[in-house]
Amino acid sequence: MNSCSIVIADDHEVFKKGLQFYLNCNFPNATIITVSNSETLIKAVLKNKVDLVITDIDMEGRGGLYGLEHIKKIAPNIPVLVLSWYEEEVYGIRAIKTGASAYLCKTALPEEIIQAVTALLSGKKYFTENIRELLLENPVEEPLAVLSNQEFEVFKLTVFGYDVTRIAERLALAASTVKSTRSKILKTLRLNSAAELTRLAISKKLLRNV
Repeated sequence: MNSCSIVIADDHEVFKKGLQFYLNCNFPNATIITVSNSETLIKAVLKNKVDLVITDIDMEGRGGLYGLEHIKKIAPNIPVLVLSWYEEEVYGIRAIKTGASAYLCKTALPEEIIQAVTALLSGKKYFTENIRELLLENPVEEPLAVLSNQEFEVFKLTVFGYDVTRIAERLALAASTVKSTRSKILKTLRLNSAAELTRLAISKKLLRNV
């Protein structure tokens, strides 16, 4: 394959370095740029000629969905592979609808990651069989699908136990915005408390009931 430039966004250094090494072995002509959050990912895309972005979902700051949204605005033709610990049912369709060309769980075989990268660098998309099945399902049946990406992040951090101040700091939002967003989430989902949000999160595999 001809030379290409790949940006990896992940705040787990061991995983990031391991992925970088594996990509270099399979794509020896590739230039690999590594960053640790969505803010530096966006800067890297603006500064460099990028052929592919590989990003995690959970990172310090606003997270991978924020980065994905902005990349699709400033450079819509750059393919994005979302590589996350979350199962496809949790973030897969949301990532695809936000603009990702592929979504894989980090438990995927290394060979499948290379297949996805090869497909995206060739101008194609890469959907697992599970993603294809999820795309065929009626989105109305999925209550969390009605939340915007920002609302979903506030929902997730709420059920993870973050208070308003920590959520505001994490997402770079005003505390008043977080409060109003949490109220809107409860109203949208027709729930009454954080405990009910937590039960919903467990049922959707966003949290483990342990």
